[in-house]
Parts: sequence; structure tokens; C-alpha cells
Amino acid sequence: MLLLSQYNKFRFILTKSMLRQVDWKIFLFLVLFLNVKLWIKILALIIMYTMRLNFRFGFRWKSSRLPPFYLAVMLITMINWIGYGGYSHAQYGLVLITGLLFWAFCILAIHQITLSVEHSSTTVLHNTLLLFFILNMIVSLSNMLTIILETGTWNPYQYQGLFQKYFIGTGDYIKGLSFDTSTTNALINAFGVVYFLSRKLILCTICCMITLLLAGSNLANILLVSVFIFSFIFQSDRDQKSLIVVCLLLLIIFLGRVSPQNDHYFFSATKTMLNIPDDKMLADLSPAKENFGSFSTEQKKTLIAAAYLDSAKSSWAILNKSKDLPNYSWVRPVIPQPNINRMAGGAVAVQSRAAATARLRPVGPRYAHAGT
Repeated sequence: MLLLSQYNKFRFILTKSMLRQVDWKIFLFLVLFLNVKLWIKILALIIMYTMRLNFRFGFRWKSSRLPPFYLAVMLITMINWIGYGGYSHAQYGLVLITGLLFWAFCILAIHQITLSVEHSSTTVLHNTLLLFFILNMIVSLSNMLTIILETGTWNPYQYQGLFQKYFIGTGDYIKGLSFDTSTTNALINAFGVVYFLSRKLILCTICCMITLLLAGSNLANILLVSVFIFSFIFQSDRDQKSLIVVCLLLLIIFLGRVSPQNDHYFFSATKTMLNIPDDKMLADLSPAKENFGSFSTEQKKTLIAAAYLDSAKSSWAILNKSKDLPNYSWVRPVIPQPNINRMAGGAVAVQSRAAATARLRPVGPRYAHAGT
């Protein structure tokens, strides 16, 4: 009954309310500005400021309208440029200008978003975000459908044909509405999961969670699990706790059944973020593994690299030993010099040629019988 009521609410919002109460300006801006192409981002800013020309940013020392973070970053960048002597090199000046332009684009973008929030109702904003996430989910599912049709299997995460073009890297092709990397799509859906979870929209939360899992981003999974744990303990009611459990079960099913090879990368990435050394690597560090935690980062990297090289060398030696190859010892070839003290006689000439041949002959098991 709960899912049915959620579906009816979702259908009502989608069909009757959303299409009439959507901020189409900010929706178009989100679609264009989140695109991976830089020229499309610039086009989005040009379109927005053409339709809504406003440069009153409202930066203040207290109660600033826009976050002062952007100005602080630009100031720190200029201080570093001066402090490290970047002004003495033209290429560093070009890098500085490029970085400042990127941060200026961010200020222009957040200004337009703030204007939409200030001049739109809560319902309009919710409908706009809902439409955006629905469109992103449709594009992501179309990416998945294209892969299924190309591979001919319902689970390309375990398909090793086409020279393993997809397999464990299938999520890399689920780029979503931004057409950026799968990590970007996964993080967008992670925000959607948290947003719809706070609004208790079950169907939308599950759809964003499924899209997130299809992208196969370990970073997004780890961050979202951390948010789930915090929300479950400190900031959720009974319905939200149940929804968090459902999302975690979907993650477990995906790692266990859909893409079982991904669990190794998931847990390895978790250990890396928590600075937990891998037991398999520590097994090769012998006397140093007991004090591994007390070493610095560079010392840890050096020990791991040494252990890897030692294990690789041992494996190579065992492999060559199993082939039972003969061990030849070769001497450096010597070109005989002309004998200026040549004696008149054939015996001396024959003896000189025999000595030169002996110096050129390699020494080894194959020539042990050639003593005569």
C-alpha cells in the first residue's frame, strides 16, 4: 500500500503538476552546465545571462548572499602565484588567468541558481529537480540498453567477450545526462538518493540508487554508505531507516550477484581511504610488517614497492627454473691481432691460427667434448 501511494503521488506530480510548475530556465541551465564540454558550459552561461541579466552578486563580510568561498580561493591562488614567483614566467600567468576564469564561471553559475531559488516557490524547485533526475535516469538506462544490445546479454558486468570491452568496466559507459565520466553520473545520483530520501519519496530514491549502482563508482558507493550510516544513527525516522536498509541491500546484491568482481576494488578502495594496509602486501614485508603503521607515507610506499619487486623476481626465477634451461657461460669474443713476429715456417702459422680459434670458442657444456 505504501508503494502504491508513492506511485500515485509520483504520477500526479509527473503528469499534472510538474509540467506546469517547472522553472524551465534553471532546468535548461542544469542540463547544459553539467555537460562535460567546456563550450557548452559557456553557452549555458551566455543563454542564462541573456534571459536574466543580473550581476548583483551580493558578496559581504557578514551575511553574504553568495558563499565567499569562491573569492577566497581566487585570492589564495593569486597569493600563491606571487609567492612562488609565477609572475616571472609567462606560462604561469596564463595558467593563473585560466584558473581565475574557471572560478569566475562558478560564481556566475551559483548566482543564477540563487536567483532561481529566491524567485521560485518550493514546489517549482522540487518539480524541476525531479524532472532533471528523471531525465538523467532515462539517459543512463539508454546507455545500459545500448550495451545490452551490443553484448547480447542481460548482465554485461560478467560478459568477457569483445576483448573484455565491458565486463567489470561496464559502469564506465553509463555516463548519464552530463556525458562525463561515470563517477560524475554516480555522484549526481548519490545527491539524488540523499535528496529523495530526505523527502521520503521511495520510488525516486530507489531509481536513483539503481542508476548509481549501474555507474559502478566505488568512490560514490563509499561516500553514500558513510552518509547512510550517519543518517541512520543521527538523522532519520523509521520510514527513512527502512529505506536506507533497502538501499544497502541493493548495494550488497549488486556487488554479490551482478558484478562480483567489483567487490575486490570496493573493499580495496575502502582500505585505502581509511589508511588500512592490505594483508596480502603485508605478508611480503616480513620484519617490517610489525611496525608498518609507524612508518611515514614515503617509507610505506618504498616497502610496498620493494616487496613487489622481490616477489616478482622470485616468481620470474621459479618460472625460469621450471623450464630447466642450460646455463651457458660465454667469453667475450677476441679478434686476433696480426703477429708482427711472424716466423718463416708453416707450423708457426698453423699454431697461430689454432690459438686464435681457441680464443673465439665459447666455453660451456655444449663444448665440453670439443677438447680434441
